Amino acid sequence: MTNTFPASLPEERRRWWPVLLLVVALHLAAIYCAFAPERKLASRAGGSGATVTVELQLAPAPAAAPEPVEQVVVAPVEKQVATASLPQPVVSRERDAGGGSGGGSGDGRGDGGAGGDALPHGTPGIEVPGTSVEDAMLVKPSAGSGGGSKAARNGVAAPARPDMLPTTPRYQVTAPPSAELHFDGHALSKGQEIHGSGRINWQSDGSNFSIDGDFSVLFLSILNFHSEGVIDRDYGIAPVIYTEKRLRRSATNTHFQRDRNLVSFSSSTQSYRRQGGEQDRASIVWQLAGIGRREGAKFKSGAEFQLVVAGVRDAEIRHVRVVGLEEVESGIGKIKAWHLVHNRQPGSYEQTLDVWLAPEKDWYPVRLRYNEKNGDYLELRLAEIRQPGVR
Repeated sequence: MTNTFPASLPEERRRWWPVLLLVVALHLAAIYCAFAPERKLASRAGGSGATVTVELQLAPAPAAAPEPVEQVVVAPVEKQVATASLPQPVVSRERDAGGGSGGGSGDGRGDGGAGGDALPHGTPGIEVPGTSVEDAMLVKPSAGSGGGSKAARNGVAAPARPDMLPTTPRYQVTAPPSAELHFDGHALSKGQEIHGSGRINWQSDGSNFSIDGDFSVLFLSILNFHSEGVIDRDYGIAPVIYTEKRLRRSATNTHFQRDRNLVSFSSSTQSYRRQGGEQDRASIVWQLAGIGRREGAKFKSGAEFQLVVAGVRDAEIRHVRVVGLEEVESGIGKIKAWHLVHNRQPGSYEQTLDVWLAPEKDWYPVRLRYNEKNGDYLELRLAEIRQPGVR
């Protein structure tokens, strides 16, 4: 049998072995590269050879905010409570000098209510009066009224009911002529004596009046006061507003509201029903002087005058007693004058006053002494009288 395979076949096979080995090596390398990442993850997981599968998921979308729900608040229905109305103020039948109720001057100062009146320009150290405190007071609910009125419960400002002052005798006066009085003065303040000078400027046309006063040490003003009003036919000197300014203190205003028949104060919530004849700290001196000029026979030792005096916070009745006729040393010589004194009521902090009125000098005050409850005082002695047209 003839051999059909060529003799060189083994040599050809030997030539293909390297090629086959190279192909196998390439396949093994490809397989190794394909599974290398899985082996690394397995070795990092602890070398256990377990396959770690990482699964990525999208986070769920945030839930939509709930729609706001409107809360309906049901307000309780207020039960209407019948309240008794306050009595209407009694209208005073005062008649001003000059007849009628016009106040005599026609400028509205006599009966316009002093709540917002401005002081005259040129009054030293006096601040312009403002709205008084009583206009902002709240009504206190009374017992048995069901918790008070609706205005009080809601905090709405309403005027408080004023207190009543005792009725005093009516005094008719003849006003002294206008004059500017100058005084030598000394005072005691917190144990320290102070020497200075004072001035009181009294102006009157027979229907209206104004009083400006001050006490100063060198160029320092210790006290300033101002009073103005009308001269009433039935009650005499009738102030409308009084303003007082002390060193390092704010000005205080006392209002005599003729249109509302009310006496009120800027420095307190106290108020009083106006009866007629009420005086302030400055006008009382000139009311007494006017009584002396009109009815001088009433001045004798032991005689007494009853007057309501409004200070800077409240008012009270004063019993002014005539001590006697005394001789006063003054800058214009010795002068005989009636000594009058009024003391404070028990428990009162209001200042008291000693005043000496000289009949031979138109009943002008020739000596004054203001006494405080703590022992401080201010004393003024006449040094000079200046009258218009008189030298």
